Amino acid sequence: MAKSTDVYDRFARAVAADRNFEAAATSYIEAFVNWRRSLSGFNKVISSGARLRIMKSILCLHFGNATDNPDDGATFERLLTLSNPGDGAETCGPRVLRTVIALAQRSGHLGVVQGWYDRRLKILKPTEKWIALEADRHEVALSSLGLLAQDRSRFAMRPSGAALVGRLAVASGRAERAVGVTLGEPDGPMRALAALDGGLATALSVADAWIRGKRIPSHKEIGASFRLSASQARKILRLAAEHGLLTFDRDGKIADASTLAAASRRLVAHEFALYARCIAPFEATAAETVLAPAFVAERRVEHAH
Repeated sequence: MAKSTDVYDRFARAVAADRNFEAAATSYIEAFVNWRRSLSGFNKVISSGARLRIMKSILCLHFGNATDNPDDGATFERLLTLSNPGDGAETCGPRVLRTVIALAQRSGHLGVVQGWYDRRLKILKPTEKWIALEADRHEVALSSLGLLAQDRSRFAMRPSGAALVGRLAVASGRAERAVGVTLGEPDGPMRALAALDGGLATALSVADAWIRGKRIPSHKEIGASFRLSASQARKILRLAAEHGLLTFDRDGKIADASTLAAASRRLVAHEFALYARCIAPFEATAAETVLAPAFVAERRVEHAH
């Protein structure tokens, strides 16, 4: 039997073969870069692959609470376990976890409440501010995904806002446990870049400019866009060059980023494949049973307002 990852790879190749894929990928990369530029200080919270995984784990634990116990949410200990991938490629230790939680709290994207039964517990909960940002990110991807020629009708009826964020958090969490992949996590050389603070945003901003024939932003401009230092942006691009994703001319300017652009499109193909896989059950009545009871209750509270 083929591995689950092989299924996703075949799906991603099918997406990349779509006659409208180039336009869809270009749209997604441009929109994603603009979204990251709009985040201001939140860029610090999700700057690296490890930090992004922590934040996604909080959403997964929050929306995936399928019990009647209000204490079964995102606690520090549960996050520490969930935020570390099985392959050990990127370790999210207690120090990193505390830093991300503190940054998210100070920026107003994360709240903390005491446990209902065990008052010693501190349950982390995403704020409306953060959920709105996540919803915007998903809308960016799904709007571009809708440009593909195949199966456009599959995305005509789908949740939006907090409902979309919750469903994707739970569905992508299940997919990760099943096949070891999750939304927003590249592989190969792009994964090495994503491990650095600002790595993925920097790489995609360069790819975006190259694909659309625009001037490639300077180190200083990249740093200003994503809350990085110019030296950090330079470090990311040097690592990209070491992996053969781009080349520099004699003046130290980027001469060729076509390989980086191709790697970025491959990442988009896998993103589209995972989004499609997570959203596919939305149109199937039987699949509605996977909705967590805790999320049903929360959604009813929202409607009551």
